[in-house]
Amino acid sequence: MRRLRRLPPLALAALLAGCVGSALAPVLISDEREREMGQRVVTSLEQSDGFHRLDDAEVNAYVSGIGQRIAAASPVQRSFPFSFQVVRRDEVNAFALPGGFCYVQTGLITEAQCEAQLVGVIAHEMAHVALGHHREEIANQALLQTAQGMVFNEGSPFAAVAAARIASGLGMLTFNRGQESEADRLGAVAMARAGWDPRGLRDFFARLDEISQGGGGGRIAQMLSTHPSNTARVQQLDALIASMNPPPNLTMDSPRFSEIKRRVAGIRN
Repeated sequence: MRRLRRLPPLALAALLAGCVGSALAPVLISDEREREMGQRVVTSLEQSDGFHRLDDAEVNAYVSGIGQRIAAASPVQRSFPFSFQVVRRDEVNAFALPGGFCYVQTGLITEAQCEAQLVGVIAHEMAHVALGHHREEIANQALLQTAQGMVFNEGSPFAAVAAARIASGLGMLTFNRGQESEADRLGAVAMARAGWDPRGLRDFFARLDEISQGGGGGRIAQMLSTHPSNTARVQQLDALIASMNPPPNLTMDSPRFSEIKRRVAGIRN
């Protein structure tokens, strides 16, 4: 069950202004059920062609450490734990599955210009899970199946069908514009509470435009290049960060990130 922790008034107001719709959405899938469905997707995903774990304990521990700090600091909580795995893939992307299973691709680590940019993307993907966006989309699909005569219960094949669909898209459901904006807001708040500068998330969207203009647009995951536009996201985050008035000592970069980035680049080469 999600619960709100104490949050500075301005940040809480900014968060709730955009997230109340998700928070009040009907819950048709329990946390336990979502976790079970997510595990099915993990099994299908990790057996699929083109999926390659990065078997480097140091890099995985670094990413997991970031994720666990974000999870602990987030004002919106779920009853299940988050887990993290780095994937060997040049595409600039990270994604989270139902139930808190999170994946970060090596292309994101190498293209992020500072630690806060990497943290911002991870926090954004975790926010989708925290806000229940995966189960909202799964529930929407379930309603469509029910309307067609497929009852959504323990004996229904819907969960397996949903898992296969998610796995075939490398773990990604399609979120709408409002859900993406909600995840941006919660991600920025969570990373600030965890000690990172939320401008890192804002700067990352500007970074995507730089990559595209430099001819690398094909390496950017579609989910990171749409809903809404990068320009709109930068503007929205500028307004949010101004309302949060974060302290000046938040982390934007660290020597450890530079070490990890060099390590990943060496592995790729």
